Amino acid sequence: MTHFLHGNPIPPERFVGRRRERERVLNFIAHNGESAAVVGEPRVGKSSLLAYLASPQGRAEAQARSDKRLLFAEADAHLIGDGFDPARFWRYVFRPLETAGAFDQAEAPIGEAYRSCQASGYETTAFEHLLKCLGRAGYRLVLFVDEADYLAEQCLRHHPAFLAALRSLLKTGDLTLVAASRTPLSRLNVMAAAASGSGSPCFNTLREVILGAMMIEDVSQLLRAAGSSLSPGEDAFVREASGGYPYLVQVAAGALIEARDEGAGEEEARREAEDALLRATHDTLGDIWRSWSPELRYVFAAVAAAHIEALGEAAGRSAPDVSARASLAADTATYRQELDALRKRGFVSERGDRVRAFAFLAWFALRLRQRGQSAELWDQWLREEGWDRFWSAARRDAWNRGAFLRAMEVRTDIEALLLAHAARLSPSRSAPPPAPSSSRGGARPAPPPEPAAPPPREPIDVFLSYSHVDEALCNELATHLAVLIWNRDIRVWHDRQIGAGEDWRGAIDERLEAAQVVLLLVSSDFLASRYCWDVEMKRALERHHARQAQVIPVILRPCDWSPAPFARIQSHVALNGPQFGAASLSSGNCCSRSRSTRSLVPIAFTRRNAASPSSFFPAAR
Repeated sequence: MTHFLHGNPIPPERFVGRRRERERVLNFIAHNGESAAVVGEPRVGKSSLLAYLASPQGRAEAQARSDKRLLFAEADAHLIGDGFDPARFWRYVFRPLETAGAFDQAEAPIGEAYRSCQASGYETTAFEHLLKCLGRAGYRLVLFVDEADYLAEQCLRHHPAFLAALRSLLKTGDLTLVAASRTPLSRLNVMAAAASGSGSPCFNTLREVILGAMMIEDVSQLLRAAGSSLSPGEDAFVREASGGYPYLVQVAAGALIEARDEGAGEEEARREAEDALLRATHDTLGDIWRSWSPELRYVFAAVAAAHIEALGEAAGRSAPDVSARASLAADTATYRQELDALRKRGFVSERGDRVRAFAFLAWFALRLRQRGQSAELWDQWLREEGWDRFWSAARRDAWNRGAFLRAMEVRTDIEALLLAHAARLSPSRSAPPPAPSSSRGGARPAPPPEPAAPPPREPIDVFLSYSHVDEALCNELATHLAVLIWNRDIRVWHDRQIGAGEDWRGAIDERLEAAQVVLLLVSSDFLASRYCWDVEMKRALERHHARQAQVIPVILRPCDWSPAPFARIQSHVALNGPQFGAASLSSGNCCSRSRSTRSLVPIAFTRRNAASPSSFFPAAR
């Protein structure tokens, strides 16, 4: 029996994972009542996360962090219906609180203010007075709204002034909005400005929390919570095929377990899971694809083309005359914003050269094969996608139907690549299986031969935690790691790489959670930094003890670090220790020092030897 749910939102009592996103939203609620928008594609878990936050457990977590008493309300915009009316919306929001007698039990000024607000039809001035009364009494109203982009569209169509009024109410600090939306806030702001004629962005009071693919440990937790009994090969197949996309994780794992419960063998169960994934992907990604801009669709197509080309070469096929990877590299600077959006949403790898979910890659390859059956279909497809409007002649030549199809060899069934790839992931198999007969009829193609050379692996993500007083030493350490960076063994990140206008706390949280190695650059200033100590070091050590990352303290300057929590980690490296005399990192024998810094990331080489050569979504360590 399978316990995987992939049709409706997960009930709050069964919700797992998304620790980073939950922490961010809960902190927004607790600290100064900041509002947040949970943004992501369909079936990525927005409604499930919102339902958890609005549940008794989620409310208790928020209340425990807040210095105010929180009054919770929630609304599903789709249940309000068409023809938006502000008074009807607020009546819908407050009805559960009225039924519970919340305003009758509150202090007299609050009850009077609510009745006055109600009598006015929830007019903005009366509503603001109600919020002030709540704030003076030590309360804050927290409103959860699912399908907020639908609500915004209804407002813009019928009552555009409502959004401006809501923005004013949120700025009081006594009302916090936590919304779930498929549409990014930047796009909602553009829509609002066009409808209202105002240049003031209606949604700039909300902090955006993007839901993308689940982290490796979240996928493991989801599989464990559902009582999964997958073999190591099946577990790797689920991770690789789904790319951490929660809906696809549950589709794949559920199909595997259901097939096994019906007596299917491992290979037959995997074929059933492939079929289920392709059907689910056809619906899910097809819907997402139609909502994307032509530019975003093109960048995804370019990454998918480069990925398929790399798989073809790994399977022993000759290098193409027209390289999809060269075309992608040439377009990276032009479409950096679109590529970054796909990374954050979990559709492509961090390097931007691979599609994370093999199921998404299969969907795109099959789409290419269908549209490439004739020159007429191919040209029609390019027009439908809108790419002909901004393509240069050179780019059109690179995507020429004949050359492009020859380069990727998409006439080879993508499922053969899936089968061969899954076979390499399985530890119980040393060679690809013979081509089986499909349980749905028809013969499947034989898998291609084993690759002559493995494709390039994802580099190890290394996070540098340091005090800005030690910035010069941090930069020198990064310089000593240059060889590993150029060899693509590691990818180093620190907070000076945060772009202008970017949410710096969110960027640090995201990189810290994704890091596989965390270097604590220890000095007296590092130990004195409240943020380094309470946020970065604390979370890094939590992940270290959970075996989700490797923490390595690097002693930059003499200081008393022996009472620190990381002192118990035996693998610390004292760069200014006896091997360098009393000098700092910037002195001593440079060759010895470089060898020492390169030894900071031995995990890069142990993982390279232990993991599957073609895995770009590695199993949790």
